[in-house]
Amino acid sequence: MSELKTISQLKAIAKERSLGKYGTLIGAAIILGIIRFLVISITSSFTAGSRSPIAIVLGWLIAIIVNTLLGVFVSGEAYMYMNLIYSQTVSISDIFFGFKQQPQKAVALQGIFEIIANVLTLPYFVLLYGLQAGIDFSTSIPFLILTLVSYLLLFYAKIVFSQIFFLLHDFPDWSVRQILTTGIHLMKGKKLKYLGLILSFIPMILLGCITLFIPLLWINVYMLATYAAFYQDIMSGAAAQKEEGENGLN
Repeated sequence: MSELKTISQLKAIAKERSLGKYGTLIGAAIILGIIRFLVISITSSFTAGSRSPIAIVLGWLIAIIVNTLLGVFVSGEAYMYMNLIYSQTVSISDIFFGFKQQPQKAVALQGIFEIIANVLTLPYFVLLYGLQAGIDFSTSIPFLILTLVSYLLLFYAKIVFSQIFFLLHDFPDWSVRQILTTGIHLMKGKKLKYLGLILSFIPMILLGCITLFIPLLWINVYMLATYAAFYQDIMSGAAAQKEEGENGLN
């Protein structure tokens, strides 16, 4: 059976593939950040300053729709980092590839995750509204606990669905259901390793925060490249395991 690479090996691959391309990758990250900021700022302005239940629910629904539509950029970003790790040409225009490659599936995948995320974090919004309405803090302790549990579940869901946009580009003809089920299956037995991979970047992120945040641009690229290397590794492992199984039948 093919052994998966260690976290150190995955990071080394990410560094090696990124050499000479940091300008492109950081530029793409800045453009994506500006697009997301502008879109979210414009849409959130429709309900800004209002605390009425209707306005809050409307703002919540608008946020879900906007984040769902931004799935095309999540798809484009995944495509760019797949090109990087598979030693293909990388350009800033890659972030717009989601508009060309199955945009409806990208939106559907992002929409499913947004629904899950908002259901899981609903206690937080209930707590926030309650505090704004003047509910005594002591009565909100159960909601605080529930909110913590909700965000832990959300973090778990992000790990479970972490490979779906990579799969979308490897298998564009697959249905949304196939992509989701395969993504979930791929992460079986690998969630703790992926968690370890995420946690390994925390010291760097903290260092970036205390050095005027500018290094976070490089750290973000480093993280995303490493996540793409993780996908390449588990796909190689899955292919090797399948081959071993077929040889065993012969």
